[in-house]
Amino acid sequence: ERLFDQDNDSITLINTLNVAYKRQIELPEHWEGGLQDEDGNDIPVQQDTDGKLTTLLKLEPQEIKTLRLSNATQQTKKADSFTLENQLVHYEFNQHAQLVAALDLETGESILADGTIGNVLTLYEDRPHNWDAWEIDISYEDMAVETADGQTWQSLGVGPVSQSLFFKLKIGNSRIDQRITLQTNSKALEFKTKVDWQECHRMLRTSFPVNVQTDSATCDIQYGHVQRPTHRNTTWDMARFEVAAQKYVDLSDQQKGVALLNDCKYGHKLHENILDLHLLRAPTHPDPDADLGNHQFCYVLYPHNCPFQQSDVIEQALQLNQVPLSLLGKPISPIQP
Repeated sequence: ERLFDQDNDSITLINTLNVAYKRQIELPEHWEGGLQDEDGNDIPVQQDTDGKLTTLLKLEPQEIKTLRLSNATQQTKKADSFTLENQLVHYEFNQHAQLVAALDLETGESILADGTIGNVLTLYEDRPHNWDAWEIDISYEDMAVETADGQTWQSLGVGPVSQSLFFKLKIGNSRIDQRITLQTNSKALEFKTKVDWQECHRMLRTSFPVNVQTDSATCDIQYGHVQRPTHRNTTWDMARFEVAAQKYVDLSDQQKGVALLNDCKYGHKLHENILDLHLLRAPTHPDPDADLGNHQFCYVLYPHNCPFQQSDVIEQALQLNQVPLSLLGKPISPIQP
């Protein structure tokens, strides 16, 4: 039985989550125009300078919403600085896509630790003693090769949905493209990343030293989360210099915290106040060409002004990993979720 009417002027969004979806949504490449709901109200839609169309609306848990084509698209205005800012937060970068300042405008406190820099993309020598493709040694920490070097950058515009900066970077023999986005109504800082990976026995990581002091981190696992130490007081603690987590890791004290969300990268270093995400490796055994080529992934820095248990970190991570289904057309009859 046919459920959808082929209507090129309608688009149906389906939130498959049991939590509300509040992140921006990318529209299909062929979509040319804005959006209206069934009552004729305009939905915010912006077109960035690279042509990408995005919209911002709230989808309730398991909601199905059909929207119509309109002429209300808003072009973004280019910015001339390395700053991303809304009414909640202020982020500032340098030409290497490194986060040099992060200020929570609600509290007036820095999100990064004093005198530190975030999103430092670093290449390390990676030569484990055994099990080349399955193991890393703690000695890699002392074998940093270089950090990413900025080649070009541009503002992709500021609009009603979000604002973005785009960086082209070089590191080792590889190239990195980063689209860094701040949504209008959120503190979440999104790093959409593409890498042309051409390394041998190298490891790529990014790190964020945050303004949180705690002796344990919260790490996502299937159906829950676990606590991992942020210190190396014992040999057991030191052995956990690299820990596995799924959709998020979080450092929180009794008043605030910072989470690092991701959509496909599961190795982390959680040492003292540092959130460090393992991005790529280049082993040569058993596959001499392992992981060479093009990669695409996303990670998100998400500060919150409450302890982890009272925060919406879990909901944010779910939204990052499970975007709404987007179908061209409209239901022939109402669909029950």
